[in-house]
Amino acid sequence: MYAGAYPNRLSRLAVLDGVTVLPGSPQTPIHERITEWAAQLDKIAEQKARGYRTIAEAAERMSAHNKRLTPEQALHLASHGVKQNADGGYTWKFDEYQKARALYRLSPDDHIALWSASAAPVG
Repeated sequence: MYAGAYPNRLSRLAVLDGVTVLPGSPQTPIHERITEWAAQLDKIAEQKARGYRTIAEAAERMSAHNKRLTPEQALHLASHGVKQNADGGYTWKFDEYQKARALYRLSPDDHIALWSASAAPVG
């Protein structure tokens, strides 16, 4: 969406997620999507972020969820993926609100039109 809205601000575009709406898919009424979205945001606001005492502990947690990572890779990712809190512990830098399902859905044609607006190479 950003690429289509601000095509001159990009030097490159990497598309990490595929288009998730199939042509002709039924659309949930907007009032139901808003209600579901607000409930998701409320649930996220109530959750407490998982904390770690050390970066190594965060790396161990990452390794437990991804057995393909070497210990060195997990430690590298964790050292760049956590922030230190006021209490000295660590939490992931991840924005928890990204877990909420988007309120809107673009059609495949909308995605193509937005990506096409940018002259930046797409990878």
